[in-house]
Amino acid sequence: MSVLRTQKLLFGFPILLLFLFMPNTALGCTCASRSTVQDEVETHENVLVAKLTGFVEVKRIFDGATIRRSYAGVLDVERVYKGKLQTKETIKIFNGGGGDCSGGFARTDVGTSFLFYMNGPKLISNYPEPVYSFSVCSRSSRLKEMTPDLIYLDGLPALAGKTRLSGTIAAWGENIQLPDVGGLNVTISGSKYQKVLQTNKDGFFELWGIPPGNYLVSYQLPPGWKIDINRILTGNDSIGPIPGMGNKASISIIKGKHTEIDTYLGIDTGIKGKVLSPNGIPMKGVCVSAYWLTPTSDSYVIPSNCTDDKGEFNISELPPGKYRLEINSGGTITASNPFETFYYPGVAEKGMAEPVFVKEGVSVRDLVIRVKEILPFIKISGRLTYKGGKPVPDEEVRFDPRDDRTYEKVQVQTDANGWFSFEIPLGAKGEVKAKTNIWVIQFEKCAEALALRKTRVGRYADIQSNVIAIDGQSSQESLTLVLPITCH
Repeated sequence: MSVLRTQKLLFGFPILLLFLFMPNTALGCTCASRSTVQDEVETHENVLVAKLTGFVEVKRIFDGATIRRSYAGVLDVERVYKGKLQTKETIKIFNGGGGDCSGGFARTDVGTSFLFYMNGPKLISNYPEPVYSFSVCSRSSRLKEMTPDLIYLDGLPALAGKTRLSGTIAAWGENIQLPDVGGLNVTISGSKYQKVLQTNKDGFFELWGIPPGNYLVSYQLPPGWKIDINRILTGNDSIGPIPGMGNKASISIIKGKHTEIDTYLGIDTGIKGKVLSPNGIPMKGVCVSAYWLTPTSDSYVIPSNCTDDKGEFNISELPPGKYRLEINSGGTITASNPFETFYYPGVAEKGMAEPVFVKEGVSVRDLVIRVKEILPFIKISGRLTYKGGKPVPDEEVRFDPRDDRTYEKVQVQTDANGWFSFEIPLGAKGEVKAKTNIWVIQFEKCAEALALRKTRVGRYADIQSNVIAIDGQSSQESLTLVLPITCH
């Protein structure tokens, strides 16, 4: 395998990139949807490429001992696709903070070229002169991320008014070798139409003059990869992101409009298997974690998955490599995980674990993990009543283990007659108790509860039952918990 690298989601999300280089992004701006490049050109007065050369102070406010300065970016125009600006002309763009949907720049962006969709200059925030501005809701972004837009813009005006389908395939992931997205076949199929395209080196494809209608887009995917998300834009209508469904996506082409589809690939290799009890019965709710033994980054997240009704688990999207499988990694003994932590194929020591190998493009399937020993459980049961013996229905009874790192807390509801019952692992010492809130509606006609309300501060005053110690050595049944009030 060659050097591992990481590719972020760049195509299709320039709005996110803008927030990365805005100096003081506020939270007051909400973008309803993203527009196609065609719609951006039609709805803005100016479409241009310009390089940020520096900043100029345009406003200064004295606030006591504090001086507040506002700046505009100074840019040199490099290309003009629409509007009256000229190349080599210098313009000023408001350095917004995003709260009013205005975009801005960081000091480190000096020397960087941007593609802008924006209207004419205007007075902003009492600036002494009109300045240009662009919205974070537009497609405006760094030029190096805007190849799909530039391909369209460079084709104007010859292709204006024609239908267009375009898309970009991008792969992403942490600490993995990313696939080549160039040269992949993309098939567009309709009732009386079919066309096969190929992506360029950046994963981009486009098709002009496609008849209006509904189509199915099918992708040739790199081995070991799947579609995670499709983001579809049709005119001013944003559809997405849509979870991937196989290697296909449904789209619509509207007369005189453009449809864009951005496709993001995730790795499709993983480990599938089942967990069986000592006597071969599938176990539900057993959690299996995969520890990558050759990570290149401390940020790698340990993936895990818990078994279903059939005892099956599926840890997906794993990079190729060597893994150690850990079962019940938290070590807490529960009803669904009635055993201490162990490692595949069934050893107690981490160093004795047998590694599982995931190959590029090939998932591990039908792996069987057998639990060697299940810890015995004991039964705890009884009844919750008010003072005087009246049962308390639909109230919580809880078991708090003394060692809450090894054993889990248990919470159950009483039935209509106040009975409760649950199981805990043998050896789990702790206590059983119940409590209720005297402000809940069922106490509106309870004289003792109403009297207590007058002595309590706040609306979360609880009353607690007696506490019963649990030795964890044998079942304890016919317990009686009593709330210290009488309610009729």
